[in-house]
Amino acid sequence: MNVFVYDGTFAGLLTAVFESYDRKLVPEKIVSTLQLNHGLFDTETLITTDFVKAARVWKGLQQKLSRRNKQLPFQAFLYGKEDIDQTVFRFIRLVFNTPHDVDRDYVNPDVLTIKQAQRKVTLEAMRTLQFVRFQKTVDDIYFAALSPDFDVLPLATQHFLNRYKDQQWIIYDLKRDYGIYYDLHEVSEIKLDAKQFSLLTGEINDNVMEESEASYQAYWQQYVQAVTIRERLNLKQQLRCMPRRYWKYLPEIKKR
Repeated sequence: MNVFVYDGTFAGLLTAVFESYDRKLVPEKIVSTLQLNHGLFDTETLITTDFVKAARVWKGLQQKLSRRNKQLPFQAFLYGKEDIDQTVFRFIRLVFNTPHDVDRDYVNPDVLTIKQAQRKVTLEAMRTLQFVRFQKTVDDIYFAALSPDFDVLPLATQHFLNRYKDQQWIIYDLKRDYGIYYDLHEVSEIKLDAKQFSLLTGEINDNVMEESEASYQAYWQQYVQAVTIRERLNLKQQLRCMPRRYWKYLPEIKKR
């Protein structure tokens, strides 16, 4: 079995597509280095990420995909489950090898899987925008943590950059152990080794919390309680709009 081994990044996957055409070789399997299990009869080809090659593949995709689906392969890739990278790989080759639009050909199982993954990822990204709660640190940095089902920080970053350009902030993905940091000039990906926050709730430690932050959280909780009409509480509807897995990151809920 021919196996392409890549670094697990989207740029690496696009490079694998380029190498597939360049080498005239279609692998039976695409696997990241973190998930690689050596098979006795596998012929492994290590794909080194090349951003120039990846950019050429992405540019070609932009020319082939319809306007509404230009981000489709990337958004589906962020799903990160059920061998989605192999499905995205096959989908990209299908796009290049087919003269007509294929991104709505739902009879094709790969197209259907890609669209279903995209729908789940974009919904999770929307929830991220709604349920992020920042906490101010003594370093004048606003910190928020969450554990989304999918890797949605790349989709949410631009929203927060547009909205909070005059503040330093970090949004940290606890499940994937990385975050996005904005320093008033540029956005960068970071990994925090010394974690001054709860890995369960994302609440920052008292020694790094800005002095007035606890008071602001208390005011927020009081406001939410004041405007809540207990007689009209609808838990089923609340759970539909705000899944329970987000509650532990919301000060207005977790401390009530």
